[in-house]
Order: sequence, then structure tokens, then C-alpha cells
Amino acid sequence: MALNAQQLARRRKMKYGLNALLLTLSVIGLMGVAFVAIERTQWRVDLTANQSFTLSKQTRGVLDHLDQKIIIRAFFRPNGDLDEVFIRRKVDDVLRQYAARSSQVDYRLVDPDLDVEEAMHFGIRMNGTIVFQAGAQRKDINQSVLFNYPSLAEASVPLFVGESLFTNALLSVTSDDIKNICLLQGHGERQVDVVEADGLSEVVTLLKQENYQTTPIGAGSMRTQLKGCDVVVVAGPKLGFHRDEEAQLVNAVMSGQKFIFLVDPRSAVSLELLWRQFGIALPESVVFDPQSHFALGSHYPVVQLADHELTAPLKQQELNPVFYLARSIAKAESVVEDFKVSPLLQTSPVAWGETQLKAQQKSEPNKEVDLMGPLHLGVAVTRLTKTEAGEATETPTAIVIGDSNFITNGLIQVPGNRDLFMNSIAWLLELSDQVSIRPVKPDFRPLVLSPQIQTWVQWGTQLVYPALFLTISLWYWRRRRQQRG
Repeated sequence: MALNAQQLARRRKMKYGLNALLLTLSVIGLMGVAFVAIERTQWRVDLTANQSFTLSKQTRGVLDHLDQKIIIRAFFRPNGDLDEVFIRRKVDDVLRQYAARSSQVDYRLVDPDLDVEEAMHFGIRMNGTIVFQAGAQRKDINQSVLFNYPSLAEASVPLFVGESLFTNALLSVTSDDIKNICLLQGHGERQVDVVEADGLSEVVTLLKQENYQTTPIGAGSMRTQLKGCDVVVVAGPKLGFHRDEEAQLVNAVMSGQKFIFLVDPRSAVSLELLWRQFGIALPESVVFDPQSHFALGSHYPVVQLADHELTAPLKQQELNPVFYLARSIAKAESVVEDFKVSPLLQTSPVAWGETQLKAQQKSEPNKEVDLMGPLHLGVAVTRLTKTEAGEATETPTAIVIGDSNFITNGLIQVPGNRDLFMNSIAWLLELSDQVSIRPVKPDFRPLVLSPQIQTWVQWGTQLVYPALFLTISLWYWRRRRQQRG
């Protein structure tokens, strides 16, 4: 009997052990299948505040409109220091999302030391090179430019800007027609080569990154150079235009030229002939918005977005641009049949346009002389034409905004400012897939703990958690002994 009891106990233990082993193997197998399925489907949930691990809307739009095969090869050695490992994993993670989004993307991470033939085929000479190729068009990106270091604060970390570079590389290798964006100079406009806060050097860099050609044109050569421009940007002119120059602008508009006019208050600019042609007026005023403004004061209005295809992506993401010393735009009293004006940007209802510019800023408007809100700060102008069948069509013609400060180096990085300007370019060129939101730079959010919280964390991890684990273990051990007894 004793032997039989021992045998039964042994068999029972073997049975329990076998069941536990089979259950463990089953769980491991299911986890492996789930991991492979998730890895292949690129299923993920991004819980970060600014969606740092999700492709931007602009990138998704570019990938969805690809009509040719794109070869992407990332050449990275698997060994190296921790920084190199982090860069390789970051690049691989982003480009895997590109390949999962579009079947036209052929992506591989290549070890140049193991796959020497592939490295020689692409002529790779440096580790960390990412190649984008479509047919005969090719663009290389090196790992040294994937992080933004110059704008760092002392307590910050490098910002990954790889997605912007990757998407711009896609645009570069898939576009045969490079658009020329001309920036008018010679009337006190913002300078394109100035790196200080009031310059446009960052805008020029941004345009080049998105595969646009930039050309400054002077007032003297405006007549001949306008013909080679796809979009002409007139940013913050301070001096007046001659009558013949204004006539040239009107003729250019009527011949199909596209413009962006960024006109500040307190300037000598008078383009009344052109404004009448569009059916708008720019009264001399400075806008103050006590309800919706930046922290520096009501003369930094946070712009409200009207319903328009140009502003729809910004409105969806609540990326309201910030202006500085803006002026209002109104519709002209006379009716214009050739052009249609659509509001883009406006103030809150309590804003006003200060018309007494030499007077000291007031906390309340003078309703007798000031312009009362809500005021328009930006409009889109389309030209109305009819086809041979008699159908009415609208062609994007111009963007008129009562501020040029928002695209300067000092404000271009404000959320919404960059996308407003770049979407204006894309809308005028009728590039619907580029009217979007560009990749957002990740925020650096340090976790700052007070001394009291640090003490609680220290005691909790070093004493409370181990003591709790030990208490539960002792309770479970004692309970098992009581059951056996």
C-alpha cells in the first residue's frame, strides 16, 4: 500500500509537471505567433502626446500617391557604440513603416560587411548611408544629418529629423519637374540670406528640403524673371512699388502667375490696383486680440482657422499659427467677377484693428475709429474661368496674409506657422498630397521630481517593494504548509 501510494504521488507529480510544461510551451508558442503577426502587420498604438512614433500626414500622403517602385537601402554595421545602435534601430523602425504603408517601397537594412555585393552595387563608401532610388534618380542621406544639434538647449537631447529628410528624399527622386519659388527683393522685403530672427534663411532651407528651387529676384529684373517662377513670394515689403511695377504684377496675375503676398502694417506699400483686381482691401491697422494671443501679449494673435482645404490639416490637428503685429484684410465694396476671395485666417470676435498707429497701445478699442472683430488676417484668391462646355472652374491664384513675421527665423518653428506657409505653396501649385502636416519634432520632456518624491521612490524601490514581495511569498508558503498538514 505504501508503495502504491508513493507511485501514485510520483505519477501525480509527473502529471502536474507535464501539464505545466505543456502550458508553458503553449503560452510561449502563442506569444511567438502573436509577435510575428504584429511584426509583419506593423500594428502599433502610439500613446505619445505628439504621435512621435507615427508617420506624419504628409508622409502618409506621399506614400499613398507613389506610382513607381522606390528602392530604399539603409547600410549600417550591426556593431558599434550605443549611439550607432540607437540610430540604426531608429532608422530601421521608421523605414519599416514606410514599407508597410506602401507596396511601392522596397526597403532593406543591409550590413555592408556581410552583403559586400549590395554595398558595391550602390557604391557605398561610408557606414550609415541611406539610399533612395527611383529609376535613374537617386538621393543619399548620411546618418550625420539625422539629428538636429544646433538648436539644442543645454538640458535637451538631439532631435530626430530623419522622417522629414526621408520624405523629402522621396519627393526628390519621384519628381521630374522641380518647381521654382521666387522671393522678390528690392522693396525692403525680408532678406533670404539673413540668419538672424527677422531673416528668411530657415524658410529657404525648408523649401529646398521639400525639393523646391529658390530664386531671389530683384526689382530691376522682375519683368524678365517672373516668367520663370512657379510661385512668387512677396514677404514684408516696406517700400512702395512704382506704377509700372504694379502694372507688371497685375499683368503677371492675369497671365496665370501665382503669388503669396505677406504685407505688414506700418509700411509704405500701396498695391491698390492689384487689391482692387482681387476685390480686397488692406486698411492700415495693427491687430490686437485679447482673447486669443501668445503669452507675450495681444499683439501676438493666435490665428483662428477658417474652413478651407488649405487650412483643413492644421485645423484637424489644432495647429493655430501665431502672428506678430498683423494687419487685417477686408473685402472691397466693389464686386469683382473674375476672382473669388475665400477667408483663411481670422481673429476672435473681441479683437480689433488699431488704426491710430502712432498712439500708445490701449487696452480697449475705440469703436468709432478702430476696426472691430472678428477680422480676417488671410485670404485665398482663385481666378474664375469657364471651360468650352460652359462649366465654371476655379484656379488658385494668390494668398494674401497681413503678416510676414510668422515665416521669419524667429517664428517659423511655432506649430502651425511652417505648415501654413508650405501648404500655401502646395495649394497654389495644386499639389493636393502636400497640403498636409509635416513631421513634428519630438518634445524633450524631462521628469523633474521634488526631493520628497525622490525619497518616496527610493524607499519604495529599495524597501517597500522587496518587503511586499517577501510578505506575499511567506504567506503563500505558509498556506501551502497548512494545506499539506
